[in-house]
Amino acid sequence: MGPYTRYILGVIMLLVTLATAIAQDVRIVVPASNIVNKTEFSIDRVVMHTGNNNKWENWSPTVKSLESVFKHKTVTSAMLPTSVLQWQLQTIGGASPLDHNDDRIPGFQSFSTSDKTWFEPKNKGSKYTGGNIVFKFIIPATAFANNTFQPGEYSLTITHNYANYFSPNSFEVIIVIPQTSSPINWMSNTPTKYHEISSLAVYRNGLVKTFDAIGPAEISNTVNFNLWAKSNASTIQFTSSKGVSTPLAISLIKLSSSQPKIATAALSDSWNNRTLNNPFGVVTGNKHNFDLQFSISDTDFKTHFFEAGNYIFQLNLDAKSTDNHFSDLHNTDVTFKVSPLSEISIDLSKLTVTFDFNTSVHYQQGQSKVISNQLKLSNNENYELYVKSDAPFFNKSGVQSDIPSSILQVGVVGGLPVVALSTNSQEIINTSPAVLDRNLDIKYSISPNAAQSLIGKEKGTYSINVIYSFTAL
Repeated sequence: MGPYTRYILGVIMLLVTLATAIAQDVRIVVPASNIVNKTEFSIDRVVMHTGNNNKWENWSPTVKSLESVFKHKTVTSAMLPTSVLQWQLQTIGGASPLDHNDDRIPGFQSFSTSDKTWFEPKNKGSKYTGGNIVFKFIIPATAFANNTFQPGEYSLTITHNYANYFSPNSFEVIIVIPQTSSPINWMSNTPTKYHEISSLAVYRNGLVKTFDAIGPAEISNTVNFNLWAKSNASTIQFTSSKGVSTPLAISLIKLSSSQPKIATAALSDSWNNRTLNNPFGVVTGNKHNFDLQFSISDTDFKTHFFEAGNYIFQLNLDAKSTDNHFSDLHNTDVTFKVSPLSEISIDLSKLTVTFDFNTSVHYQQGQSKVISNQLKLSNNENYELYVKSDAPFFNKSGVQSDIPSSILQVGVVGGLPVVALSTNSQEIINTSPAVLDRNLDIKYSISPNAAQSLIGKEKGTYSINVIYSFTAL
């Protein structure tokens, strides 16, 4: 072979190398932030090269796809409709190809198995600046919200009607969804949660008590994950309204949800997989929303969460990928504040206590009456019960008499000794612990001496109001 032949072969090899360099895939790498935040993504990419051509043939340039969906290269079941990606001609040879006002660049459109025109020259044969053909690609926010994006590459083969003029004759458009360091993210954030109990009614309804745990939860993900939960300690730290601290078992509180994937179980200081048999998958919009509640049985609530004070613990949550490679933690400091609550009620059928003096025995021996369950009291702090009258003397027909209130003695059956009624509050129960709906039998008595002091008083009805109160300690 002579020198001339060797020279020609060298040129041919050079041309092949150039053609290979031009025929590259169109790779569109989508940032995870656009997927997670559902924000529009746009990018310019070279799709073809005009080669040595610089004028239009007798037809408008078109492109079309060989299939109607983008296919994932490794997950065979994962696909994206071509509508997720929109495109429009941006430049040819670094410049807009519009040479005169009658040329037209169509608006944004999607790939289809039918021909799509991407430039409409007014005059066939008109010239343009040769070089790279650049399309602007857009993935709208709605595409992120309405489709599932698995990590990896989605590919679609594109052909065009300027084959043998523009290179390459076909190319792959590849949407790349990166496997980021954080494919799982808590979108919601609840660093603290506060619940205040300010009514005794909640202790009386007999229902399981439920409280919001962290508000509406939202997690974005591009990998499957399980929800793990625990508390930072094995106990709830209770501090009473008087500053006394007592630990309570964290297992008194269960974590539950209306989301059926999440199992209900008592909290502990060890991680527990709440979605063991049904993890959260990658779904349309790459986002999951769910709620979490704390639940406490009625018995435990009345027994362990009645005393006034603060009940504090920390809830730890972990959204962890099913292969345990990725996770995102979420911690919430939880406080249940039980306000000081107290109440005294009197049975409506027992509002009046009557002493009749109509025989000599009544005056000689005096009288006593016990009104069973007359008072019902609740107090979620240690307390003392007091009694007093509203006036120093009994009234007769609305007019003060000369019968002193002290002739009547009052006390609690099983409590302190009875006291002579006066306008000063006197203690009849001493240092009792917090209690809910305690029924008390009240004893009223008029001693023989006091009864005899009534002899000679004008006949009639004498009345006085008895007032009960307590003081939290």
